[in-house]
Amino acid sequence: MQISTIATVLAGLAAVKAAPTPRANTNRIIGYHESWYFYDNGNQPFQITPQVGSKYTHINYAFATVAYHTKSDQYYIGFTDAYADYQACVGTSCPTECIPVPAAKTCATGKIAMVPYIGAPGACPDTACVNPSGAPGAARVPQCEAVLDFNNNGYSDPATGNPAVCGNYAYVLQKIKKNNPNLKFLISVGGWYDSNLFSAATKPKYIDKFVTSIVEFVKFFGFDGVDFDWEYPGWEHGGQAIPGNPGDAGAGNAEDTRDCLKTTCAYPARSNDKAKFTAMVSKVRAAFNAAGKTPSGSNFLISMAAGIGADKMDKLDIKSVCENMDFINLMAYDVHGEWESNTNHQAALYDDTPPQYQNNNGVAQTSIDFAVNYYINNGCPANQVVVGVPFYGHAWGSVEDGGSHGLFQKGSAPPSTLKTNYVNIAADTSVQTFWDATAQASYGYSPASKVFWSYDTAQAISVKVGYGAQKGLGGFMVWPIDGDDSKSTLLNALTGPGTPPGPPPSGSSTTAAAQKTTTTTAVPPKTTTTAAVVQTTTAPIVQTTTAAVIQTTTAAVVQTTTAAVVQTTTAAVKTTTAVIVQTTTTSASSGQTPCVAPYDATKTYLKGDQASEGGFNYVANWYALNNDPAANSAPYSQWTNLGACGGTGPVVTTAAPKTTTAAVQQTTTAAAPKTTTAAVQQTTTAAAPKTTTTVAPITTTAAAGGKISNGASCTTFGAWGCSNACICNYVVANGANVLQWQCTPTSASC
Repeated sequence: MQISTIATVLAGLAAVKAAPTPRANTNRIIGYHESWYFYDNGNQPFQITPQVGSKYTHINYAFATVAYHTKSDQYYIGFTDAYADYQACVGTSCPTECIPVPAAKTCATGKIAMVPYIGAPGACPDTACVNPSGAPGAARVPQCEAVLDFNNNGYSDPATGNPAVCGNYAYVLQKIKKNNPNLKFLISVGGWYDSNLFSAATKPKYIDKFVTSIVEFVKFFGFDGVDFDWEYPGWEHGGQAIPGNPGDAGAGNAEDTRDCLKTTCAYPARSNDKAKFTAMVSKVRAAFNAAGKTPSGSNFLISMAAGIGADKMDKLDIKSVCENMDFINLMAYDVHGEWESNTNHQAALYDDTPPQYQNNNGVAQTSIDFAVNYYINNGCPANQVVVGVPFYGHAWGSVEDGGSHGLFQKGSAPPSTLKTNYVNIAADTSVQTFWDATAQASYGYSPASKVFWSYDTAQAISVKVGYGAQKGLGGFMVWPIDGDDSKSTLLNALTGPGTPPGPPPSGSSTTAAAQKTTTTTAVPPKTTTTAAVVQTTTAPIVQTTTAAVIQTTTAAVVQTTTAAVVQTTTAAVKTTTAVIVQTTTTSASSGQTPCVAPYDATKTYLKGDQASEGGFNYVANWYALNNDPAANSAPYSQWTNLGACGGTGPVVTTAAPKTTTAAVQQTTTAAAPKTTTAAVQQTTTAAAPKTTTTVAPITTTAAAGGKISNGASCTTFGAWGCSNACICNYVVANGANVLQWQCTPTSASC
């Protein structure tokens, strides 16, 4: 491999105007290669075979770290693990397949400078450096390196005696890149344990030298670009002191994080992380533009790993960032996990968390659909938005079936010995797989071990592919690349044609109930029965309108639900399950809805909290502090306008979730639709391992009378139109609640 000549054009780069790179590839499949994987695999890396390599378009090497050089008072990027990154012989013939370093890139015999940037000419710098990063209880040796010394550790080029970089770097950039010349390789900087110093490194005093260090590192090894994995701007990890500021370590260890807008962080400069992150990306783009082309003749790439929680997204200048990046990888996983006391989906397309759990641990609800719309509506083009897909799962232990195969049940952290990659979950024959049609998410449950799994099956990934096609997204990202099985089950689904997803739930006020029942059979069913229950709800059933279900709140209710059943040929008994959340209306005296407590700018509001302002009631969609409801109630904003208030009148409340099962015996041949009446009852059906029956999703209702446009009148609350870009919803007009189409974007029409 030829090492790129280090250019000297970086001086004064701050004055170079950044220009976006042309967006050519919108069908990206991006995988993260973990350098530490080989420790758990007999000192062998994940084998990127030609078949696997041909399906990926980009590989991100995880990770480089941020360190501080004491004498020169600057921040720079370097290796996180000397042995795994460049010293060990990993999947190659060493040193013949390692990366030879020209003598011009050494600062002394067998030594390479890391500051002011890797391969800098002149005398070797002082070796003193600081890097507090790393996993708790796993100190790095060395913690950081200002000079790489190959005289005692590592390999040398037998022909010249100069250093030879081996390790995972050589495996990826020499072996894999040569076998897959069309693949792009990016160095990913940061990660969960190595993000704390970004905030200091991007201060005006340090940012230019830090940017130079990044760009020169990319050029030195022949990477195609850089991926920023700053987790997260405006957040602080505990136990990682800023160099020279030992009091800025923060409480706890690196696993303990805090939102610096909600609480006081130890390092106060994090309050300006949004502007600093934007400046860093802009300066790197300018530097790459000045550097010209990569060795393969393409433009240098910039991407980022981005959070999808509202408390992460609101700390990014999304429009400016996307103008200077080629794409952003949404970390659309880890939304829920064993740190919560109730099981849930970690990577659902839509959120269907039951209302009683929506403020669990103060975590605001989110989903892939919510985050994708947030980024697009805040200025990021859809073809630059890449959805992350987990090739691993989250598990809870001590989970009872609860009639829902463990979903939304109490649980605790599982045994630490449990292996969580897809390949391990799929190999466990005790795990039964189920499908949540409302969330469009898969999950698993083992009755034997009482372990609940939230993980993506091929079915879940296929639906995400279909969703990406509908939205015109920029591709998919995989974490981690080594999580798949030997058949590449998940990767094949990710590169397949996809499956159109069901529409999103009709509204946050009708979130699906906790008790979810999935019916499975030992053999593929010959007949599918779809129950159509009249209900404004996000239950995983086909929604039609036949009659109103009315329930009073004064006493226990016996409820009869009319279910329209379409029958096809069958010779078996089928059970159709409908999960219903009842909306109850109680009458008060005539007049408007009473106003709730007035908005208080000093109060912290969580999802579901209500406040009134200017004669209207509002409900918080997620964490809100000093965010005026009237000014922040547009789609995907902090608040939703619930309508006018000011008197006494009809008050709409939500009753406790109820689960009903309509058991329909079918022994007839195909016939016209017929109506049956099924009494409310509670039924649980046993499931066979590894077989999934999908309940039909909510249907899309077209507008009566023709064209749909934002603000036009509609007739059926909760109906979807314009390929789910518009929903029929209540709005306040002239002091009254009326049904109108609400479209996102507002220019949508069909």
